[in-house]
Amino acid sequence: SVRAEHEADGRPLPRIVPAGPDNPLGDRAMRLDIPGYLIHGTNRPGGVGMRVTHGCIRMFPEDIEYLFEKVAVNTEVTIINAPVKIGWDGDELVLEVHRILDVAAPPSDATLVDVEVVLAGEAERALAIDDVSGPDVPSAAAPENKVSGLTALTEQFVAATASRQGELDWAAAEIQIANPSGIPQSVGWRIKNAATSAAFE
Repeated sequence: SVRAEHEADGRPLPRIVPAGPDNPLGDRAMRLDIPGYLIHGTNRPGGVGMRVTHGCIRMFPEDIEYLFEKVAVNTEVTIINAPVKIGWDGDELVLEVHRILDVAAPPSDATLVDVEVVLAGEAERALAIDDVSGPDVPSAAAPENKVSGLTALTEQFVAATASRQGELDWAAAEIQIANPSGIPQSVGWRIKNAATSAAFE
């Protein structure tokens, strides 16, 4: 465990982290039915989106606050690993590409696991509390990742156009696969009269 790693390094972790500005969970946390995993805020927003956790989903403080107020207890949550996503926004096909990370991120020196945390005035057991230091592991430039990115793109395009035909700008999509930003961008459009279009011939 990370607790044992910290002990071995002579940096023991506290058993209790009180609520407040130093709590790595931020000011809100939502439990998942996966033991020890949470959707939570953070006291260090600079690391949101980086691979420095042991599994928790960390959000910007303002985003977890918004989500916390909108989501009811027992809402079903599906966690997906889809670095390439394509879908419709009106009549536009939109592509979102994140780095494809095949290599496991090295453990973060500042990750806390199995720590008793005081959150919102009550003692809460959090088996995966994360902090925000440690390297991210970029590997999107590797040729095999470009191929797997294009494969995922093709699969997503086929699924998105199964019931609503569209045309994809493959050159724009390939640029996005090669330069993943995580920002959805338009890469195609709906074919309004597919019967007379040569796009699928």
